[in-house]
Amino acid sequence: RACSEGSIQSCSCDYTHQSRVSSAVRDWEWGGCSDNIGYGFRFSREFVDTGERGRNLREKMNLHNNEAGRAHVTSEMRQECKCHGMSGSCTVKTCWMRLPNFRVV
Repeated sequence: RACSEGSIQSCSCDYTHQSRVSSAVRDWEWGGCSDNIGYGFRFSREFVDTGERGRNLREKMNLHNNEAGRAHVTSEMRQECKCHGMSGSCTVKTCWMRLPNFRVV
């Protein structure tokens, strides 16, 4: 979430969702600033997996569990939306992907 909040200069928003499906198919637009889960994955692999090389069973188990954790975080990502328009009429709805709160994970 720090990327989308601008707290880390080396990463930014994740805009990969914005080009997936034409807006003519849905009643909302991709916008806002999606949490950059790709950056988080790369960072966690460098930080958490560094000492684990998979040379023995314990290291293989740790690497597997780390990947399982990353997969779970991905599965918990949710779409958040905000309505725009006169008096909350929601003529335009903007959506983005948000990571779950840490306690949920």
